[in-house]
Amino acid sequence: AWDEGSGAPFAIETAEGEPLGAVEVHLSAIDPGLAGVGYWLRPEGRGRGAATEAVSLVCEWAFRALGVERMSLITDPENVASQRVAERARFRREGLLRAWEPTRDGRRDSVMFSLLPRDLL
Repeated sequence: AWDEGSGAPFAIETAEGEPLGAVEVHLSAIDPGLAGVGYWLRPEGRGRGAATEAVSLVCEWAFRALGVERMSLITDPENVASQRVAERARFRREGLLRAWEPTRDGRRDSVMFSLLPRDLL
Protein backbone atom coordinates (compact mmCIF):
# COMPACT_ATOMS: atom_id res chain seq x y z
CA ALA A 1 0.00 0.00 0.00
CA TRP A 2 2.80 2.44 0.88
CA ASP A 3 4.61 1.96 -2.44
CA GLU A 4 1.33 2.67 -4.25
CA GLY A 5 0.73 5.80 -2.19
CA SER A 6 -2.58 4.52 -0.86
CA GLY A 7 -1.66 3.58 2.68
CA ALA A 8 0.94 3.43 5.38
CA PRO A 9 1.07 0.14 7.34
CA PHE A 10 2.86 -0.15 10.69
CA ALA A 11 3.48 -3.03 13.10
CA ILE A 12 2.37 -2.74 16.71
CA GLU A 13 5.04 -4.24 18.97
CA THR A 14 6.13 -4.16 22.58
CA ALA A 15 9.35 -2.34 23.48
CA GLU A 16 11.01 -5.77 23.35
CA GLY A 17 9.81 -6.40 19.79
CA GLU A 18 6.96 -8.78 20.61
CA PRO A 19 4.40 -8.52 17.77
CA LEU A 20 0.99 -7.42 18.99
CA GLY A 21 -0.83 -6.35 15.82
CA ALA A 22 -0.90 -3.74 13.09
CA VAL A 23 -2.24 -0.28 12.33
CA GLU A 24 -2.62 1.33 8.90
CA VAL A 25 -3.47 4.76 7.59
CA HIS A 26 -5.53 4.52 4.38
CA LEU A 27 -5.30 7.59 2.17
CA SER A 28 -8.26 8.76 0.10
CA ALA A 29 -7.80 8.32 -3.64
CA ILE A 30 -10.07 11.31 -4.23
CA ASP A 31 -9.08 13.86 -1.57
CA PRO A 32 -5.54 13.98 -0.09
CA GLY A 33 -6.92 15.68 3.03
CA LEU A 34 -8.99 12.63 3.96
CA ALA A 35 -7.73 9.38 5.44
CA GLY A 36 -8.93 6.48 7.54
CA VAL A 37 -7.22 4.36 10.14
CA GLY A 38 -7.67 0.65 10.81
CA TYR A 39 -6.05 -1.69 13.29
CA TRP A 40 -6.11 -5.16 14.75
CA LEU A 41 -4.50 -6.83 17.74
CA ARG A 42 -3.58 -10.38 18.59
CA PRO A 43 -5.48 -11.60 21.68
CA GLU A 44 -2.34 -11.31 23.83
CA GLY A 45 -2.00 -7.65 22.82
CA ARG A 46 -5.43 -6.61 24.00
CA GLY A 47 -6.06 -4.69 27.22
CA ARG A 48 -2.58 -3.13 27.25
CA GLY A 49 -3.37 0.23 25.62
CA ALA A 50 -1.35 -0.76 22.56
CA ALA A 51 -4.11 -0.05 20.02
CA THR A 52 -4.91 3.35 21.53
CA GLU A 53 -1.26 4.37 21.53
CA ALA A 54 -0.66 3.10 17.99
CA VAL A 55 -3.77 4.80 16.58
CA SER A 56 -2.86 8.07 18.31
CA LEU A 57 0.71 7.99 17.03
CA VAL A 58 -0.13 7.23 13.40
CA CYS A 59 -2.88 9.86 13.33
CA GLU A 60 -0.55 12.52 14.71
CA TRP A 61 2.05 11.47 12.13
CA ALA A 62 -0.47 11.57 9.26
CA PHE A 63 -1.66 15.05 10.23
CA ARG A 64 1.90 16.37 10.48
CA ALA A 65 3.78 14.48 7.76
CA LEU A 66 1.07 13.82 5.17
CA GLY A 67 -1.10 16.89 5.58
CA VAL A 68 -4.21 14.86 6.40
CA GLU A 69 -7.03 17.14 7.55
CA ARG A 70 -9.60 14.53 8.65
CA MET A 71 -9.12 10.99 9.87
CA SER A 72 -12.00 8.53 9.98
CA LEU A 73 -12.34 5.30 11.95
CA ILE A 74 -15.18 2.85 11.33
CA THR A 75 -16.17 0.04 13.69
CA ASP A 76 -18.81 -2.63 13.96
CA PRO A 77 -21.62 -1.45 16.27
CA GLU A 78 -21.10 -4.55 18.43
CA ASN A 79 -17.33 -4.02 18.79
CA VAL A 80 -17.38 -1.97 21.98
CA ALA A 81 -13.65 -2.51 22.62
CA SER A 82 -12.78 -0.95 19.26
CA GLN A 83 -15.12 1.96 19.94
CA ARG A 84 -13.35 2.54 23.27
CA VAL A 85 -10.01 2.66 21.43
CA ALA A 86 -11.42 5.35 19.14
CA GLU A 87 -12.71 7.37 22.08
CA ARG A 88 -9.44 7.07 24.04
CA ALA A 89 -7.56 8.20 20.91
CA ARG A 90 -9.80 11.33 20.98
CA PHE A 91 -11.99 10.45 17.99
CA ARG A 92 -15.55 11.76 18.08
CA ARG A 93 -18.47 9.50 17.36
CA GLU A 94 -20.42 10.82 14.38
CA GLY A 95 -23.13 8.24 14.00
CA LEU A 96 -24.41 5.01 12.56
CA LEU A 97 -23.78 4.24 8.89
CA ARG A 98 -26.69 1.99 7.96
CA ALA A 99 -25.92 -0.93 5.62
CA TRP A 100 -22.37 0.41 5.18
CA GLU A 101 -20.20 -2.71 5.07
CA PRO A 102 -20.81 -5.46 2.51
CA THR A 103 -20.41 -8.99 3.90
CA ARG A 104 -21.21 -12.43 2.53
CA ASP A 105 -24.32 -12.38 4.74
CA GLY A 106 -25.49 -9.01 3.41
CA ARG A 107 -24.67 -5.44 4.31
CA ARG A 108 -24.10 -4.55 7.95
CA ASP A 109 -24.20 -1.29 9.86
CA SER A 110 -21.04 0.50 11.02
CA VAL A 111 -20.24 3.29 13.48
CA MET A 112 -18.29 6.29 12.16
CA PHE A 113 -15.77 8.23 14.22
CA SER A 114 -13.63 11.17 13.11
CA LEU A 115 -10.55 13.03 14.31
CA LEU A 116 -9.38 16.46 13.22
CA PRO A 117 -5.96 17.97 13.94
CA ARG A 118 -7.57 20.56 16.24
CA ASP A 119 -9.00 17.72 18.37
CA LEU A 120 -5.43 16.98 19.49
CA LEU A 121 -4.81 20.47 20.93
